[in-house]
Amino acid sequence: MSIKFSFHKNITFLISLLILVSLITYLPQTLALMKGSNIHTSEEAGLRFLREAILCIIVFYMIFWIKKYPSPSKSFLAVTIFFFCYTLLEIANMISKEYPLLVPISGLRIFQYTPIAYAGFILASNNYTVSLEKIANSLKFFLLIQLVAGIYQILNAPPFFGSTILGSRPFGTFSSPNIFGLTFASCGLLFYFTNNKKNNKWILLSLIGASISGSRSAFLGAVIILGFIFLFKLTKKSRLLFIPSIPLILTSIYFISRSPLISGRDIQGEPRFAVWDTILQNLNSSFDFLFGWGLGLGSNTVTNIFGYDFFDGQFFSDSVYIFVFSSYGIIGFLFYLAVLIFTLLYCKNMKSTLLIFFIAFYSNIFVIWEIFPANVILMLLWGWVLGDVKYSNKQTENNTLSLKLIPNAKSS
Repeated sequence: MSIKFSFHKNITFLISLLILVSLITYLPQTLALMKGSNIHTSEEAGLRFLREAILCIIVFYMIFWIKKYPSPSKSFLAVTIFFFCYTLLEIANMISKEYPLLVPISGLRIFQYTPIAYAGFILASNNYTVSLEKIANSLKFFLLIQLVAGIYQILNAPPFFGSTILGSRPFGTFSSPNIFGLTFASCGLLFYFTNNKKNNKWILLSLIGASISGSRSAFLGAVIILGFIFLFKLTKKSRLLFIPSIPLILTSIYFISRSPLISGRDIQGEPRFAVWDTILQNLNSSFDFLFGWGLGLGSNTVTNIFGYDFFDGQFFSDSVYIFVFSSYGIIGFLFYLAVLIFTLLYCKNMKSTLLIFFIAFYSNIFVIWEIFPANVILMLLWGWVLGDVKYSNKQTENNTLSLKLIPNAKSS
């Protein structure tokens, strides 16, 4: 009896499982927060390693199937090899400064879930839209649990992170309201990408969940998604008339999001500017500007394991841009921007524009590629928009070839 493997079915199941495991990976922290206390990462009983284990299974499974898919282009290989060599030099530089190997390795965590992007690319380039729909269906169960937990916390949990107009800021099964809000907003994006009108209510539910988190960024992220959906429904002429009012609308929404009733905090000024100013004081030379002053020193992993001020130049980055600049210098920073811009120019559609705008916005606020499970969802969608264009180009080529063959068939 032979066992038949279906790549798209199995990889869909594994990605869904990877997202769902976030229901328990933060469990010890969640239980502590429900009691109004906090615990160190080392006390979490290794549950977070479940996500690493599932990711490893996904990577090995994809390697097993890789021979069935076309090899990457030469330009893609050249860019990958260049960045791989550049990263090795950054790691060697950190070791030469006598930092533990764990520090530069932690700086690579922003690339940890890129295999999920490649999986999304393969699924979309082969038009496995059913896979995205199945992942969305698994998220419905996930969101309901998060929403029930969130509502209970609003009403009953100690206000560890502050209180909004509704009550205590909720955190679901996560370790903070910010992760709760970002996850809901990311789920809203995934539901929107399914192109299924039946999922419209789940988009709305996701954005409501993001808005009640008390996270300013989640509230703004929900507004961004709703704003783009509204723009998509307008005609080109209507969009041009609407665009001049966007700065006023965004400014108003920004100040609304700062209200204690929404954010659960009394925010004076913009705290992140002061933090970034302090971080950039580690910039001491042109070498630091070009190549960064410490790969991994801004990683959440390093902070959780060693503490906040264990190493010279260590900081809590709160931004992908700052993290990349500190770890890889201006070269890495421009590379990250180039990848975002390339995606926009390559895809040239409204949904990819929404996704990249969302990623660019959140990259300014969190190291989103370290925040699980939002990083899984966003990587999946990033790969999906690239693969979708590849599939569309393939269909166009096939149609063009068919039209060329028809006259020849008639003439024979």
